[in-house]
Amino acid sequence: MNLLFLLLVPFSAQDGAPPADEPIAPADEQQEDVHPPELEPDAGAEPHKAWKWTSANGLRYTWVLPKGYAPDAPRDLVLICHGTGLDYRWGSANYPPGEFRPDDVVISVDGPLEGPGDTRLFANSFDNIKEARVLRDFLVELRDRFAVRRVFLYGHSQGGFFVVYFAGTYPELVDGVVAHASGHWNYTQDDTGLNHIPLAFVHGTADPVVPFANSFGSREHLVEKRRFKLCRLLRLPGYSHWPSVGAASACLDWCRGMRTEDRNEALAAARAILAPQAADSVTRYAAPVAFAMAYDVLCRLEGPSPVPFQDVPRGLLREVRAEKERVNKHAALHVKKLSKQFNSPDDLRLDGKLWLGYLAAFREDFRGVDAAEEYFRKLDYDAQFARQREAAAKINQVYYEEGADGDQPRDVKPVFRTVVEQLPDAFLFEAYPVDLPRQMEDWYAQAAQWKIPRDALDQYPNFVAWRKAWEDGAKAYAEALKEWK
Repeated sequence: MNLLFLLLVPFSAQDGAPPADEPIAPADEQQEDVHPPELEPDAGAEPHKAWKWTSANGLRYTWVLPKGYAPDAPRDLVLICHGTGLDYRWGSANYPPGEFRPDDVVISVDGPLEGPGDTRLFANSFDNIKEARVLRDFLVELRDRFAVRRVFLYGHSQGGFFVVYFAGTYPELVDGVVAHASGHWNYTQDDTGLNHIPLAFVHGTADPVVPFANSFGSREHLVEKRRFKLCRLLRLPGYSHWPSVGAASACLDWCRGMRTEDRNEALAAARAILAPQAADSVTRYAAPVAFAMAYDVLCRLEGPSPVPFQDVPRGLLREVRAEKERVNKHAALHVKKLSKQFNSPDDLRLDGKLWLGYLAAFREDFRGVDAAEEYFRKLDYDAQFARQREAAAKINQVYYEEGADGDQPRDVKPVFRTVVEQLPDAFLFEAYPVDLPRQMEDWYAQAAQWKIPRDALDQYPNFVAWRKAWEDGAKAYAEALKEWK
């Protein structure tokens, strides 16, 4: 069985329905019969090595100790929950011991349910309370076996949906949640204390398995409709459904920084987030710097924050101000570049020339940063984005509704028409189906075969302008980000 990157579609967060599984080709292999050495948790075990054990309720798991671990010195514990069709080994295979969270106790556990073959699942229905209870008991056991200071959950794909659900069910057991390549199920309890837990969604914008729109929509819903104050989204531009050591660690540092009661630890967490990421050893992917998350933590020490520190020492405050100044200076660099094209609300238009891919990415990545917020208020950006939601929703809705049905091919005409007609009023939106651009080009090239009407074809330049503006802007933004050191 391929464990590394063998990732299957979880339940959809958009409509709650479980779509068909769609595997991604693995980048590497781990043989089915290869398991870590078995050892009951022991404080004297070799650190930064994955050991296998089985819980009292029958869950297999790997456990990894940090260097210097001692029973009388509690550490943070990170619990990894895998995606569909995998098992407990996925964690150490994709998040190498010693490279990922080297100072934490790291656990990777089997899903509570049996899946196809020898695989495991965290859910297979719309009622997951039994699975949540199993994990609750497992966490209680871990606290007995390890010296635990705080518990952070990290879930990928189906595991990502599940950890948000679990935190909504048992918020008192969790100190922070990272949901990667998922979103949240629409039956997740969000009125039980989940809004007081740091919750990070992280997602590749080119994910072909679980749409980026899932995490984007979850963040939008929880922040705008449910008024969550501790919810962030880290977008991974152009990235797929794969895991990422750097992105996961940055999100966990944000959780740590927003949860700690230690001012020095908060500053250390912010600095860790701001450090440029090296490519990890598994995916060879260097995650982007999570500027908004780092600024969140810094604002706990100085500035408006939903969870502010009181009485920050002057010396520490000087260090905090220096870090905030660095971030604002870098944000101002982007503002200077963008101001050559965007200076007023009237400049936001679809003409193929403007760097839409730069502007929209900068908005997401620098939320809360003072220099960025001042610029976006000048553009009235958030209000304009809100006005474009309806048109963007029409595109996504028709794209999925008119999908192939069994042996019947997709009805291309309404999709093509909706895209070209709505894009002039929906060009700021990023969370479209990842294959939409390729499909549009193919349909246009075969317009006669698909019987696309002439009046719809005449509006195809709207799509061309939109794609060019996003691609050119994304390239310019990536280049400008290199100036951060």
